[in-house]
Amino acid sequence: MDNQSKKTTFVLYVCIGIFFLSIPLVVLFLWNTPLDTNAQIDNGKFGTFGDFFGGVFGSMWSLAGVFLFYLALKEQRADFRTNSNALIQQVEALKIQTEEFKLQREELTQTRNVFMEQSQILKQQRFENTYFSLLELFSSIVAELNSKCADGDFFGKIKFSMNNKSCPLSTDNRSDNFKHYLDVYREIMHEQKESASHYFKLFYRVIKLIDDSDITEPDKFLYMKIFRSQLSEDALLITYYNSHCPESKYLYKLILKYNLLKHLSKQEKIEFKSIISKSKSTNHLEQFNNLLEERTSLFISDLNTMLRRDDFEEHSISYAFHDLSIRISSDDDIILNFQITNNKPENNLMLGFSCEDFYEYFHTLIYDLFVNSQYVQDADINIEIDQVGETKSLIIKSRRPLKLTTDTI
Repeated sequence: MDNQSKKTTFVLYVCIGIFFLSIPLVVLFLWNTPLDTNAQIDNGKFGTFGDFFGGVFGSMWSLAGVFLFYLALKEQRADFRTNSNALIQQVEALKIQTEEFKLQREELTQTRNVFMEQSQILKQQRFENTYFSLLELFSSIVAELNSKCADGDFFGKIKFSMNNKSCPLSTDNRSDNFKHYLDVYREIMHEQKESASHYFKLFYRVIKLIDDSDITEPDKFLYMKIFRSQLSEDALLITYYNSHCPESKYLYKLILKYNLLKHLSKQEKIEFKSIISKSKSTNHLEQFNNLLEERTSLFISDLNTMLRRDDFEEHSISYAFHDLSIRISSDDDIILNFQITNNKPENNLMLGFSCEDFYEYFHTLIYDLFVNSQYVQDADINIEIDQVGETKSLIIKSRRPLKLTTDTI
């Protein structure tokens, strides 16, 4: 039986009890009172009966009201408790639903990550299929070019022709010298235009494919390094001169970005041939070049960091190479000062060069590092030479912050 039925039964019992209780009260009130139906109605008796009945039943109804009010409060408290339990259960259900939603969200996130990973894998697979197909085609074109040469070395032939036709110039203007060597290259390549044009188009297409792909930057550098490893030193040399031609104005940006000419030796460049021929020993030149480039690149990186400090005044590093001491210093990112000291001036030789020839070689090397290899206009950089005692200084002044290309990844 529910609470509502219990309430109804209780009220019914109270009413029946009052009814049966009223009978003896009426009897008691009429006790010893003669009944005469012919007599006139006595209003006073009705008033007395009303007072008697109201006094008795009013008190009883008041008492019943107190009980009913107590029962109502009790039932209301029970309802509150029931509602409170229901709210607690709802809160628990909401918590469970929240946890379920959280789990669903995590599951959806994981699913999305899986889809993204699968999408990335598919993109990389499509890229690799295209990339390695182009790489295979590129190798076949190089093989075809080599097959057309008597000695089987197309780029070696171009390099040999450039060495033969590039007569050293007497001018000290390195910009004019480089333009001369570039004109010689363009003349030779014009004769090989039909053979080489397909090669350079595909060369650009391979590196452009890598640069435009959706793969990560580390992967781009990885694939670019794979491609770079396919290029011979002679091919790198021809690419170097080709990238300075006006028709290759977009190529040099990618060369700088991915450091494609990293393994091109300075000694292989035509502009170095005449000065290197003056050296009595070239055993240590390549090591000297690499160390200078490495230390200079590190110096510029550290300088850019130090320039942000409020207390910065000047940054400098020094190192020794055989009988030479080299100090690099600067207080600005547009100026570099190279100081070279011969620790054994009595030998009158510096890395196999006479002192005068060495400084010319060093000047050519610095010019190549900051101008030709960075595709900078000659007018944007000025190189000055000063000498105090046994120490000679080469000062670079640039319109823009100086930098060197490195493998960033």
